[in-house]
Amino acid sequence: MEDGYSDFAARLQYAYSAIERFQRNREDSGAERSMIEAIVSVNQYLSQFKPYIPAYKQRFFEIVEHHDSLGLSTRDLIMTFDRAVYELHTRLEKDHRLADDLGNWSPLMTDLLNNRREIEELADREDGREAEDFVTAGLTVVGGWVRGAALKIESRADWSTVAPGSIILARMTTPDIILAIEQIAGIVTEQGGRVCHAAVLAREYGIPCVVGCGRFMDGVEQGTMLVLDASSGILLQSGCQS
Repeated sequence: MEDGYSDFAARLQYAYSAIERFQRNREDSGAERSMIEAIVSVNQYLSQFKPYIPAYKQRFFEIVEHHDSLGLSTRDLIMTFDRAVYELHTRLEKDHRLADDLGNWSPLMTDLLNNRREIEELADREDGREAEDFVTAGLTVVGGWVRGAALKIESRADWSTVAPGSIILARMTTPDIILAIEQIAGIVTEQGGRVCHAAVLAREYGIPCVVGCGRFMDGVEQGTMLVLDASSGILLQSGCQS
């Protein structure tokens, strides 16, 4: 069982690394082929867990499996694969019966999938800003500089309130973000690293994004005007900006 887990873990980690390599160099056909092969390979492992999730959510695994005949774009393949992983992760967390069914696999799988939320270590940063301007700092996923109103995502219903130019603040993003993707100017999350959902989505849509900031949302009021300097990995209040 441990040998099988190690193989699966390596394939999953490689798939997300391959996604990042392709997203950073979309003109490299070799990177694209490697990414597709990696996704298909790990999806075969993931598919063994399909019986443990609702039937209507199993389609994400099936779409990845048949991506070629369906004519899926690379963007849709990436986002569908990440959705399949998300659904399995969510089910493991919420359904104790699944944990019982998986037995020894359950804690191993949970630890592995939790890597999508781990906060990566950051070097100390001297940015020279006034302390009262500073909100938080994290890991740059997509660079860029944007100004906008803070929209804190506390529940699924909040996605329906996203106004054009909003800077999204979330513990972690969920697939519901796609409903508002065209309105979003920037994304900042408390959790996550380079393989988290927010990172994958931000790279795919070119949205300035900083992840893994730790707890900061409680100190930001809804609607506060913010500046996201994603290239530097920092979030600031915009009131003192020139």
